[in-house]
Amino acid sequence: MTSTTEILQASEKQSMDKQHKRALAVLLEKAVAAIGIGAACLVAPSFLEPSPAAVAIAAGLRMGGWIAIGVGVVLFCVRLSVQSKTRKRANLPRRDTSREETRHDPPESPGFNVDASATSPGFALRSSASSPTDAKAK
Repeated sequence: MTSTTEILQASEKQSMDKQHKRALAVLLEKAVAAIGIGAACLVAPSFLEPSPAAVAIAAGLRMGGWIAIGVGVVLFCVRLSVQSKTRKRANLPRRDTSREETRHDPPESPGFNVDASATSPGFALRSSASSPTDAKAK
């Protein structure tokens, strides 16, 4: 019989799988769109009539096209690396984080321990008897 924690972990894993698949699909869509736009920018100047203005426009389109293709390739590479990492993680055994032994309190930092003995003598609080106004009054 399965416990409720096992059911929750299974549903959490399924939702994470859906999220990962959706994220990978979005990355692929953006990569293909960027490569398509870049290819269109590279092909478009061939349809322009030769003129001085068209030459300048064609140069700008070529530069933008190569940049868009580069961005698309980078997005595709990011998608492949994320996909390979998620496959590697799926093959690893899951740790059981519900047990109390796995939870640890963070160690105390020695730099933030403030007490009376740790204060410097220049910032020590003066008592009312040692104030400068009392010394003049005496």
